[in-house]
Amino acid sequence: MIEPPLAAPDIRLSLDRDGVIRDATLAGAFAEETVTAWIGLPWAATLPERDGLLLRRILGEVQARGLSPFRPLVQRLPSGREVSVEYTTFRLEDGQDLVAVGKSLQAVTEIQNRLIETQQAMSQDYLKLREVETRYRHLVNASSEAVLLLDARDFGVLEANPMAMQTFGLTSGPAKANPVRRLLDSLRPEDLDTFQSMLHEVRERGGAPSTLVRIGATRDPWFARASLMVAQAHPVFLVQFAPA
Repeated sequence: MIEPPLAAPDIRLSLDRDGVIRDATLAGAFAEETVTAWIGLPWAATLPERDGLLLRRILGEVQARGLSPFRPLVQRLPSGREVSVEYTTFRLEDGQDLVAVGKSLQAVTEIQNRLIETQQAMSQDYLKLREVETRYRHLVNASSEAVLLLDARDFGVLEANPMAMQTFGLTSGPAKANPVRRLLDSLRPEDLDTFQSMLHEVRERGGAPSTLVRIGATRDPWFARASLMVAQAHPVFLVQFAPA
């Protein structure tokens, strides 16, 4: 199986078919960790016991189909620190060895926590609601990823940060020109269904794995992740796009 694209994974594990770690590479915020102690250990030994069932499911999916969907695991680092990491795992062309690549969800969690703390600190009167909206916008604009706020009722674009406006060619301000149609229409039909299914799952279950979509005339691949937030009188989706 050809290795799927992933932009700068934080963790890369080379495994045998039984899930034993043969090699490991840590990057980003984990680069100071020493992974020598992981070599020769089952991957399961580096995770909390509660994640064992999910890991067995992931390995079973890889053996059956060659590739697992993105799934979050709590990874225990060599230092003992535990972090939430979203992994996808795939089988190499030799049919024996496996590779797991993971992206830390710490930045996403921090944004969500800050937004929740902001909302809880404000009352429902008009002036304080405006302050919440301002803080919302500042947080989104500060993100290095392309971020969209979508109306959860009809997926209309409410806000787009500068990175999203530049990347997707959106106009500034509310969606007077209905840019969401341009965005969704630019997806491949099969990606459109997957993207909308992800939003529905987030709305119904509170979360969903990232999904790979291709956007624009060049069909550039992006990883899309969504979370549900409460703003004004109805919920909105915070959707983040990272290049793949």
